[in-house]
Order: sequence, then structure tokens, then C-alpha cells
Amino acid sequence: MPLTESGGGAGRGDAMNPVHRLFVMLAITLILLTFLFSPVQLAINEAVEGDAQIQTQLIASAINLMLTSPSITSYMFEMPKSDCTVVITESFVRLTKKRVASEETSYTSSIIKTGTNVVGGEFRCRTNIELRRTGNDLRIIQGGQ
Repeated sequence: MPLTESGGGAGRGDAMNPVHRLFVMLAITLILLTFLFSPVQLAINEAVEGDAQIQTQLIASAINLMLTSPSITSYMFEMPKSDCTVVITESFVRLTKKRVASEETSYTSSIIKTGTNVVGGEFRCRTNIELRRTGNDLRIIQGGQ
């Protein structure tokens, strides 16, 4: 005798109720997000760290080139368009960036020591800096004043 819907089933065949379907889809999505978030977060952190390293080396390279340039030379350096800070001293450049989950990563690159004094400081990214060589000083100026 074939099975048919009758009486007590109230029309509940094999199809899932839309509310149950939504609940199952949300549960599956939450499970996937839980397992996928960690690898994605690690990949983003590695990209931020790699970018910090490259940007620091670019700034240090520009400074090293300016140290050997003739007096009255200037160069406008385009800073990264991200939330970071750059510290420039007589001997190094350090860039600090925020990673995912409010952690910070920083990378330091050294500057060639010459007879030229590097007058640096702490600078925020997103605003360009000017490297200005005058006499025996190389001044780094935020915003290219």
C-alpha cells in the first residue's frame, strides 16, 4: 500500500518549513565563518606586515639617496594611505601599522650613516613628507611645508 499524506501530517511532506531552512542556513554560515575567519585573519595580518616592510624600505631608500644628493635638493615622498605612523631618526626608519584585532606590527630599516644630519621625527601616514637637503642637514617635513 503506497504511503500518502493524510490527516495528521498537515501538509508537511519532504519540504522544509522556510523558518527551519533559514535556521539551518544560518547555522551552516556560522560554522563556516568560525573555521574560515582564522585563516583569513592570518592572511590579512601577513599582508599588512609585508606592506609595512616594503613601505619602510622605500622610505629608508629615499632618505639614503637624499643623503648623497647635492645641497638644496628636495623630494616629495608619497606616504602610504593607511593608518600608520613613521618614526625617522638619525639611524633608522620605523613604520608601525595596525593589524586585525587592534594588534600592531612594526618594521625597522636602517639608514646609511654619512656626514649629513638627519632631522626626523614622528609622522602620520596619509600626509606626504618632504625630504629637504640644505647644507649638512636632511630635514624631513610633514606635508611638504
